[in-house]
Amino acid sequence: MSCFYQTIRSEHGQTVALPCRLTSRDPVLVVEWSRTDLGSDYVLLFRDEQIDPFNQHPSYQNRVGMKDLENRDVSLVLVDGTTDDNGTYECRVVQTGKNRRKQLISSVHLVVAPPPPSGEKKKNQSRTVPGLIVSLFLFSLVVSAFISLTLWKKKRPETHRPVI
Repeated sequence: MSCFYQTIRSEHGQTVALPCRLTSRDPVLVVEWSRTDLGSDYVLLFRDEQIDPFNQHPSYQNRVGMKDLENRDVSLVLVDGTTDDNGTYECRVVQTGKNRRKQLISSVHLVVAPPPPSGEKKKNQSRTVPGLIVSLFLFSLVVSAFISLTLWKKKRPETHRPVI
């Protein structure tokens, strides 16, 4: 099995998938996702048919999962990415069969863009204010038209005479 290498770019706060697909149909015993600069803690460790949170680096707890193990897609799904997540991730797998050795399947360099400066956020927010004003104006126009129509119907003389 050859190793797949690529660079993935993501925006701050987004969910990103780091690819790792298996070609062998043999059942999976272990999936290890690690980051080369983290030491012995894992980003994600899957063994005994479940994710092991005890050997996981604290910054990844409740933020990572695997895409679709049933279909041999053990891609790492990382939620709410930050610049602290930048680095090279490696996917190693142990499967049943003839070759029960740990194999490096995928190496992915993740680059998460920094959040926009606070000045840009204010600029973007000011662009939405005119849209909000227009929306509120149209809403008030519809409401006042509805009220006027309702009052007009109540004041209008009755044109139908009751049949006795």
